[in-house]
Amino acid sequence: MRIRRALTLVEVLAATVLLAMLAAACMPMLQRAMRALGAPPPPDAPFELFELARLADSFLADPSTFSAKSPSEHDELQLPWPEHPQRPLVTVRRLRAQDAEVDHTWLAFSSGKTFIFRWVPVHHDTEEPVP
Repeated sequence: MRIRRALTLVEVLAATVLLAMLAAACMPMLQRAMRALGAPPPPDAPFELFELARLADSFLADPSTFSAKSPSEHDELQLPWPEHPQRPLVTVRRLRAQDAEVDHTWLAFSSGKTFIFRWVPVHHDTEEPVP
């Protein structure tokens, strides 16, 4: 009985063909990923959805930084961009629910054609009237 220590030429060719087919199948996906990376936008480019979401979250975390009261106390607000005052103002609208027993309200943050929605809890007065 002989022990084989090396690969045959057919095995090497089959492995090469399989790897080439795998690489050819992955090329369109890699090309799309490289195109999606692209060049970073210039600093004066219009804002992105992510920036509006970040502004909405920072407003909900601390409305006093925007010189505003609690977000559930206003029907509509105009907020400036903290880092970019030249950008158009962000409009915050409170969407009212039809049902009075709803425990939250929705806020719509918009600037231009971009919208972000966040919900905030509503605290109802549960105190009973004193006779």
